[in-house]
Order: sequence, then C-alpha cells, then structure tokens
Amino acid sequence: MEHLPPSRLCIFCRRLEDGSSECPTLQGLDPSNHLTLLQPDPVTPPPPSDDVLLEELQTSHPGILCPRCKDYDIVRVFRDASPLDLNQQAQEFGTSNARREAYQRYISKYSIPPSRQPLSSLVLDASCPLCRLIYRILPRKNLDPRDNMLQLVPFRSHLRMAMWERMPSEIRNQNAILLGVAYPDFMTPWMLPSSAKDAEEQEYGGSESMLGEAICLSPRDVFPGRDQGNFRFVRPMVNFDLPRGALDSCLRACPTGVCQVPLDQQPLELRATTMIDVEKRVTVPFPFGEGEDGDKGCEYFALSYVWGGVMPHPDGLANRTLPQTIEDAITVTRELGRRYLWVDALCIDQSLSHTPAQLARKMQQLSIMDMIYGCAALTLVAMSGSDSNAGLAGVSERNPRSRQWKETIDGLEFFTVPPVTNAEKEASGWEARAWTLQEGLLSRRKLYFTQSQIYFQCQCLATTECEDGSGISEDDMNEAVKRALHLGGANDMLSKLRGGTGVANVAPASQPEPGARVDWYLHGYLGLIQTYTSRKMTDPRDALNALRGILSAWERNMLPPGHRFLWGLPLTIAPQFLGWMHDRSVGSRPSRRRCQNCLFVGALPREQKQIKTRHCVCDDFPSWSWVGWEQGAVDIDPSLPEGVYSSEKIKRVGDLGVEILGVDDGPEGKRLRVRGWVVNLRVRTEPFSEVIVEARDSDQVEENVIGSVKERNLLHNTTIPTGVYECLVVERVRVANVRQGMSGRETVKVLMLVLDRPPDTDGWNHGGGAQLDDEMVVRERKTMITLTLFRGGEFESTGPVRKMVTLV
Repeated sequence: MEHLPPSRLCIFCRRLEDGSSECPTLQGLDPSNHLTLLQPDPVTPPPPSDDVLLEELQTSHPGILCPRCKDYDIVRVFRDASPLDLNQQAQEFGTSNARREAYQRYISKYSIPPSRQPLSSLVLDASCPLCRLIYRILPRKNLDPRDNMLQLVPFRSHLRMAMWERMPSEIRNQNAILLGVAYPDFMTPWMLPSSAKDAEEQEYGGSESMLGEAICLSPRDVFPGRDQGNFRFVRPMVNFDLPRGALDSCLRACPTGVCQVPLDQQPLELRATTMIDVEKRVTVPFPFGEGEDGDKGCEYFALSYVWGGVMPHPDGLANRTLPQTIEDAITVTRELGRRYLWVDALCIDQSLSHTPAQLARKMQQLSIMDMIYGCAALTLVAMSGSDSNAGLAGVSERNPRSRQWKETIDGLEFFTVPPVTNAEKEASGWEARAWTLQEGLLSRRKLYFTQSQIYFQCQCLATTECEDGSGISEDDMNEAVKRALHLGGANDMLSKLRGGTGVANVAPASQPEPGARVDWYLHGYLGLIQTYTSRKMTDPRDALNALRGILSAWERNMLPPGHRFLWGLPLTIAPQFLGWMHDRSVGSRPSRRRCQNCLFVGALPREQKQIKTRHCVCDDFPSWSWVGWEQGAVDIDPSLPEGVYSSEKIKRVGDLGVEILGVDDGPEGKRLRVRGWVVNLRVRTEPFSEVIVEARDSDQVEENVIGSVKERNLLHNTTIPTGVYECLVVERVRVANVRQGMSGRETVKVLMLVLDRPPDTDGWNHGGGAQLDDEMVVRERKTMITLTLFRGGEFESTGPVRKMVTLV
C-alpha cells in the first residue's frame, strides 16, 4: 500500500500540501499519457520561499526517513554503486543492446523514481530528510507531471568537469558519487560509440544529463576509493580566501605570458584609457611608469557585466551610489589586494552627444578593447541579474547567494551541490549580451560570480568554489597545467588573436598547414559572427562597436599586412564574404537596422512622420554588411572559406567572382565600390522557384528552365515571388556530391545578391530589372540567393554584364 504522509512537498506547486488531498496540478491528468514536450530547466535558482519552508520543516518535523527512502538506503548507494559514464559503458558493453540494457537494469536499482514511473507518482514526505533533499534539487521550471523518463541516478563527479573524457578511466573510478537528475534525451543508445576505439578518440555527451543541482556526501564522511573530486559546503557570502588562492596558484603554476601579459609588455595604447582608483574612489589616467625604470605597466582588474540601461550618476563614484554591480566590483578588487579597476560605464565617456575630439577618443578606446580586457590581471564577470543593479552575488549582504541544503541521514551529512557553472553561464543574461562576447573571449583570467558560487578560470586551470580541492598537490597542479597546454587550454586561435598584447603563442596538439592558416582563421571568424549576431543588443548604434576590440586584434594579428575589415567583413582578403546570409532561424524577411529615432517616428501618426530627418543614425548602416540589419544569426555559404572544407567537395571556379574596389570616405565609409557580373534574373515560382531564360527560334520565343533558385539557407525554394530581379554575382562554385567515399557528379551553384534601388536614386524599374547599360549603378542589398543549375543549364544564357556597382 502506498505511503501517504500527513503533509507532502509538491514539486509542481513548490509548496507544502495536505498529504490526503490531490495536488491541483494533477487534477484531471491522464496517467496513461506520458508524452511531454517540456525540457526541464536545471539552473533556475530556488525562490527564497523554498529556504523558509525547508527551515521550518527541519525545525518542526523529525528527521525520519519515509518507507520508500528507507528501502532505497542512500548510504548503500554512495557506498556500493559503481556508475559508468558513456565512454566506459561503450568500452564495457560495446554495441550490444542486451548488455546495455543489463547495465540500465543495474543502475535502476539505485534510481528514484523507479524506471518508467511518471513524476506525478513521486510523493515527497515533508518529514523525510532525503525527500527534502530531493525536493531541493529537482528542477523548478518546466517540470511535467507526465514525464516518465526523468530520474535521480548516481553518477561520478567527473561528469561535471570540463574535458572529463580525457581523464584516465582508473582516475574516474575514484571520483566521488553524486545523486542527480538525469535527462534521458542526452543518454540515448545512439549516442554511445560503436567501439572502444571510438570511445577513446571521440568526445561524447553525458555531462549534460547532470547539469543541475545534485546531492553529495560530505568530504568528512566519504567512503574509501571514492573520495576524489568531491565538493564543499558554500556559504551565502563569498569567502575571498578561495579566489585569492586560485589567483595565487595561477601565478605560481602557469607559464609566464600565458595567463597575464607581463607589466613591462603592456602596449602603449593603454595610455588612452582611464582607471578607477578603488582606494581614493576617483578615475585616474592609466598609471604607466609605476616602476623604478618608468616603463612598468599597471596591474588592474576589469568588469564584464550586463548594463541593462542603468546609467551611473555623475557623482556616484565619490558618493558611493554607483549601481550595485560596480560597487561590488570595487569591493572585490580591494579584497583581492589590487588598486585599479576598469569599468566601461566610468572609464569611457558615455555622454549622449560628443565633440569630434571626444568621439575620436571614444572610438579609439573601443578599438583597443582587446588590449583592455587582454591585459587585465583578472576580469570579474557578473553572471546573475539583468542590469547593473543586480550586484555580484555573495559580495554584499543585501545580495546573498542561493543556499545549499544540508541534512543528516544515519549519522552521515549530505548536502546539495550547485548547478554546473557552464550551465549557469549559458542560461545567464551575460551570455546572451553582444558586448560580453569579446569581453569573455579576450580576457585571460576570469572570476565568474553566479547566483550560487564563484568560478575561477585561466588559460590552464579552472576551479569552482564548491569543489573540494584539498587533496590536490603542487605536482598535481603542475601536471594539470601541462595537460591543459598540450590539449589547447591556451588554444592557438585565441592565443594568436591576443598576440598583439605580448602573450606567448602556445601551440595546441595540432595546427593547420601554413597554406591554409588564413582560411583557418577565417573559419574562426565565421563562428564568431554566427555567435555575435545571435546575441542581444540594446542600442543599435553599438552593432559594430561591441565587436571592434576583436576585429582590431584580428587585423593586427591574423590578417595579412594591408588587409582590414570593412564594416565587420574581411572583404579585402575574402570578397566572397559579401555573400553572407541571415540564417533561416531569423525568419523569412529580416529587417534593416533602425535607430531609436526611426522607432519613435514610426509610432507617430502619418501626418507627423514628415518631421523625420533625412540623416538619422540608421542611415549610417550599410545594407551590404550584416551590421546594417537587425540582430539575428548570420550564416555563410558552406563554400566559404575554401580552405576549411575539402577541395574534393567544393571547388571555387573563380571566373565570376566579385572584385572589391574600396569604400568611399575611409574605412568607415558606407559606400562600397565593387566590380562584378550583374544580371536580370527571371524567376517563376509555381510553387517552386526556377530561373527562366528566353530563347528565340525564328519568330517564336521559347522559355527554358536552367535551374532552381533558393533564398538564403531556407529549407524550401518557394519564398521568391515570380518576377525579374537584378542580381550581383558573388561567385560560382562546383559542389561534388560525395557520399560514403564515392565521388559523384558536380553541381554548379551561383551565389548572388538581390539588389534594390535606394529611395534617393533613379535608374531601376522595380520588378522590371536594371538598366544594364548604365556605367555605374547605386544599389542596396535586399537578400542573398543561390542558383543551382540543372544539368545542361548555362548561367551565361541569363546575359550577365560586367560592371561597377556602388553598394550602400
């Protein structure tokens, strides 16, 4: 008979309920329907009401295990269970389904609830200490009562560590046992390697299934042979001895120049910056020349955080009324024994209007953001909150961190462990903000402040506050540093990117061939832009500013001499990047970027819209760059860049490529001059889009279909209405259909920009094509398309004309 406690903890309503009554969430629920589309959120912090409730229960209710938890015997689990990670399962069981099922039957003996039981069947007794621990670690968001796959299972602590796949199996088997929530979506059999060899050579998922909070056994009570990689109980307020020790360990163990630029190698460009003197609470010019020789730089911290539209008061620094995040950063800097702090809100002029000199100084500082963050001794990262009033969790008494929960069972102490820091990072507002991308990439040392703990990361080491590192020796640390350097902990791409600031170039295990190095770096650029354009930005004027630091470093350290980015595109070295496209996730019709003035005017009645000035901010955004479009993920055709992909699959023809002639009015000029092939493309969509070419035979006109045309990387070629479109060819490529090592026939693709006539120019009949006999045409970019030629189809039959085009 099922045990019905007098009162139960409801994991769906997050409250204490009468054990004899039905939970409102479960009323009318079909117990036979286990279909769920919800993905539980493992990192949402507990509300303060949870702590209040559990404290009251622990005080008023005896700590007696309920019948289910008594039979489960958590002490037995932590003493006897021997869980295997996915690689170990593959090595042990290979591809045999029967053997894998045998392992699942073994591990299910240690699981809660039993296999295939919906969460609605899980009853948590308010008087039971284990039930209270389970209540605390179960996800608080997107929990579906019908879910019969989510379980609490034992696992080894290395699953919460970065690159655990590289850890020798014998060491993994000594790691501490945890009891946590497994998400079966990440542990299905198809993810298992097909052989032990695959398991050794490839990295597989598994840690994702243990992202959230977990239950651990106190280090003082752990059983022999499973005492490595354990955890400590973290207090609500930060113990500064821990980050101080981590910083000192990095200074001792990590090679010079990898995790911090030597002070005498700091670039002179930093003279353009100002710093906060945290002792005097004033901003001062960058304090070069503090050393006896006069050439010593300045050891300073930097702050990376989410502004959220909160502007510091002009007298806030002197009056101690700055936004809480900045105040906390000043406290941390002082506690860790440093004097100077760089914060953009105070160290860069944030005036709404600038004189030409002020604007030039601001742009100069934005272009050296790589040096500012790259030369910082430590970057403080505010992970929690949506604006600068949120604070650094655990620094100020007004902002304590989420508490861990502790219970005693059979004389042993168990407590909860915070979520994996990377999961907290990915769910944070900081990770979604455009500005913080370069701040995170360019910083060599970072100290993350999450809602539950702090996390230190340098180029060689990483440690969280909740990790119990008491058993790690100096030799162990030195070995970890060597391993990190060998595996690319100081990876070649970032090391090269930071090369202009004096860091040693530590090579990873493998590097590209010299001839492919530029293409390899451009491949890194693709990933950078895809990530950056998918992030959020408050002020459209910062579309390029928030990336200037990385682009400046790229120009100095990774592009050949004389080449530079034009509005965020490496066109001088790779003209084919003009063929960037919005990813299909953006939607069918991306929007041009608009400034706040345009948004305001757009909301006015029609008769008042005439007050809009011709030269607003958004007029400075060119259509030919991703900078000129609303934020949304940008993709690049797989033919770009050539060296990254197999030459057996993609061949650049080179006969129709676009030539970049330059930009008017300097690097920041909006008008891009190109020479290329322009064509009037006749498209018929019934329902699929095809290109039609007219052929005359005597007095008869015959229409021939030469290929299909698709917009961007959309799934279907049905989005281009029937009509005539003026297009600029970006390039022609040949793509070989290679499958299972067998070469197939080549398909010819022509990548083109669809052009549009700007509002203030003449010479194009919209919908009727271009006047191709013009000497020069001025056009805007509208979208990007790919023409895939059918067998026998010739692009030349469309009548392309080589001419000069000015893109605006």
